[in-house]
Amino acid sequence: MKDVYEMLNDVQIDLKEYDESPLNDIEKKKIKNTLKSKIKPKKSRGKKVAMAAGVLLLVSIVGYNSNPSFASNIPLVGGIIKEITGYGNSDFDKYTNVIDQSLELNGFKVTLKEVVLDDNELRIATTFDRKDKDIKHKFLTLHPKVYINGKWLNVGGGGRKHTEDDGSYLTIDNLDIMKEDIPKNISMKVVYEGVKVIDPDTGKEIENVKGPWEFKFNVSKEKITAETRSYKISKTLSTPGGGKMELEKLTSSPLTTGISFKLRGKNEFYNFIVRDDKGRELIAEGLGYRTDSMFMRNSYSGNMKYSAIPRDSKILTFIPYFSHSTDKREIEKNELLEVKDKFPMTITQNEKNKIIISNIEAKDNEVYVEYITEGLSLELQKYNLNIYDENKNLLERDFSKGNVDKVMDKGEKITAVFKNKGSKRFFIGTDKMNNIEIHEDKSFEVKLD
Repeated sequence: MKDVYEMLNDVQIDLKEYDESPLNDIEKKKIKNTLKSKIKPKKSRGKKVAMAAGVLLLVSIVGYNSNPSFASNIPLVGGIIKEITGYGNSDFDKYTNVIDQSLELNGFKVTLKEVVLDDNELRIATTFDRKDKDIKHKFLTLHPKVYINGKWLNVGGGGRKHTEDDGSYLTIDNLDIMKEDIPKNISMKVVYEGVKVIDPDTGKEIENVKGPWEFKFNVSKEKITAETRSYKISKTLSTPGGGKMELEKLTSSPLTTGISFKLRGKNEFYNFIVRDDKGRELIAEGLGYRTDSMFMRNSYSGNMKYSAIPRDSKILTFIPYFSHSTDKREIEKNELLEVKDKFPMTITQNEKNKIIISNIEAKDNEVYVEYITEGLSLELQKYNLNIYDENKNLLERDFSKGNVDKVMDKGEKITAVFKNKGSKRFFIGTDKMNNIEIHEDKSFEVKLD
């Protein structure tokens, strides 16, 4: 039987064209949030594991995807994608296509709930339900094959998976279509060819259920395309290793923001802190790139995805930063501070960044922490708070609870929840962010007029 890393390697993404990139510590936390599973990683760091990471990279630094929590009160239909990937953006109500088609085969009831389509991304929300066997504590691998007007949509992407309280399995698949010429009105077919059931404790495949579950429907993106704007960037940055990153175009829809780029010389890139003229920071959702040609290994094309630009924004400021892999640069930790009854507590990350804790409360085998961040980037800081028990063992963060993924504004209170096994005494800690190099001298603006 295959293990879970081999399952990830089966994802239908054109990996031969996409390059792998090392993940920094923040990105790994985001991926953990995305998977929402108990998969135990192997110690091997060989090609197989790297390829699995490469699959996630397309969503997450892929994945640096903000990963909103899967709350137990997610609506049955009509607001799933908005709740999980929309950050409260009410425009999702206007552009979500409610499909709500169900098919039952070989014990699995598959329901295609919703589809959201703009010029940057195609998102598909689907649930999988099985009455005869328990899948509540399992990990499923399943990937849609999408056809647009009869043609297979051969693109990269990723997604999020979660088991709901009722035992059904919810997936949100995100397909990168920024480079694709998709008509405004389309006939779409979505096919799930099979479902592989994985034991999350061992990472082993325990069952392979054959499909297919096939859905056909019509979708239009004419309305959202009419409200989509493009802005030429034409900015070239030299990367730390001597390569060039050429930023080409920004595409802004009411739901997403896409930025196309090219890499020359090396597959080395900057990430960006992106904020508007009112100080609001966009949430980074993913980055992917591929070689321009099998004969041009030093030339790459890619794009970055962010949350939607607020409608009243006039200027975007881009602040480049470079992420060092933790395999190449060890992250330095700050000294742990014991939690007392006196608040606020301030923990300093470095000279420009700190976390201010307003309250910590232990109840029902959980620890609730309320805090804000101060510094250069909310997105780079808000995941870097750690809680330790009385023996200074790290507590596991429960990403299905709290609001960390939905907080977008500096100064807004963040609530994080950690699993506790009876400890009455706690310590807090963070890291020095020494794996992040912020290049403020390379900052630039894009006017949204």
